[in-house]
Amino acid sequence: MIKFSVVGCGRIFKKHLNFFETTKINSVELISVCDTNPRALTNIKSSLNFKKFQSLVSMLKETSPDVVIILTHSGSHYEIFKIIEKYKKHTIIEKPLALKFDHAKKMINISKKNKKLLFVVKQNRYNLPVVKLKQAIDKNRFGKLILATTRVRWKRDQKYFDLADWRGTKKNDGGIFWNQASHHIDLLIWLVGPVKSVIAKSTKSLLKIETEDTASCIINFQNGAMGIVEATTAAKPKDLEGSISVIGEKGTVIVGGFAVNKIEVWNFVKMSKNDNDVMNKYNLNPDNVYGFGHQLMYEDIVNKLLNKKSNALEGDKVLDSVKIIEAMYKSIKLKKEIFI
Repeated sequence: MIKFSVVGCGRIFKKHLNFFETTKINSVELISVCDTNPRALTNIKSSLNFKKFQSLVSMLKETSPDVVIILTHSGSHYEIFKIIEKYKKHTIIEKPLALKFDHAKKMINISKKNKKLLFVVKQNRYNLPVVKLKQAIDKNRFGKLILATTRVRWKRDQKYFDLADWRGTKKNDGGIFWNQASHHIDLLIWLVGPVKSVIAKSTKSLLKIETEDTASCIINFQNGAMGIVEATTAAKPKDLEGSISVIGEKGTVIVGGFAVNKIEVWNFVKMSKNDNDVMNKYNLNPDNVYGFGHQLMYEDIVNKLLNKKSNALEGDKVLDSVKIIEAMYKSIKLKKEIFI
């Protein structure tokens, strides 16, 4: 039996809890959760029987989990991880891995030294439209890649940021590239390849927060393609999209929807007999964009822990996206192009 514990019972906790409540995998068990906020613990409603703690160290000592899932705000990941690794545990960390590239590297090195696995939550990689896009790129159906764009146009008003004191802060939130657009930047790099340079700008248009609410970045990829990141939490009156588009010499694909979950354009110079099926089957999948990816992600992680075939995303596979986002903010600060 693989025993799991969670630290951080905020907004995203329900998506992780759902896996343990609905999974048919007999070899996993959620044994304990921890949050410094007693109200967060009181508000948990679950059919499962697990222990609740306000102290991370007490939870680690008393329940001795095999895997600890870190769901706290981004700025706390590094310090919490170091506490957990004193007890030598496998870890699963919500995005981003850390707000500093140096911290991310140290976390990976500590895990390797302890002979433990470190996984990072990137559930959008499991969205079936994204999987089909990745397959098309790997099969060279686009030919030369020309332009790849990601757009995050969401509504996050003042009320949203006021729900928790860490939101919108540089130290613990990081900003729109680290928080809202982190998954999408990861997808862009995963799909298109290594980055040569970035140049970014940001602005705070509507909100009373420390970080920006709108930012954009031009990416130059090593393969010659250009990338564009457009991110805002100022969309009105509601969320518009979280999308990825890829244009190549032989085709164009747009995956849109709220969270890159709907194929909107699937056009190639040479269409195959399966292309119509792609549009019909993957034009909206899944309906619950959050839960779908987390379920498949956990199945991969469990397989990895059991030494079975797995595509589980370990920390060293997301280092590039941490490095690129850090470079984007360096570009904003220095007002110049940053070479990677």
